[in-house]
Amino acid sequence: MILPEHVTPVLVCPCCGYKMDRATGIGYDRPPAPGSVTVCMNCAEVLMFGADGTLRQPLLAEMLDWTSDTHRTLDQLLRALRVVKGKARAK
Repeated sequence: MILPEHVTPVLVCPCCGYKMDRATGIGYDRPPAPGSVTVCMNCAEVLMFGADGTLRQPLLAEMLDWTSDTHRTLDQLLRALRVVKGKARAK
């Protein structure tokens, strides 16, 4: 199932500086809100939308509160991203 993407203000990954302006929910069709989990498609860091409209790295306590479904989905997404990035580098 392909879900629609949501246009966001330009966001900057705090880890690599990659700029992004779109987000797609994984398993749901809601725009991101403060506390939503995301992944930088450039450096594959797990991030969260902050209350101030920026991206930030999650705190350990926040990650421990995530459901097993969230951890499983992130694991699958990160594995897929590594495969795609690996194929892009091989070209």
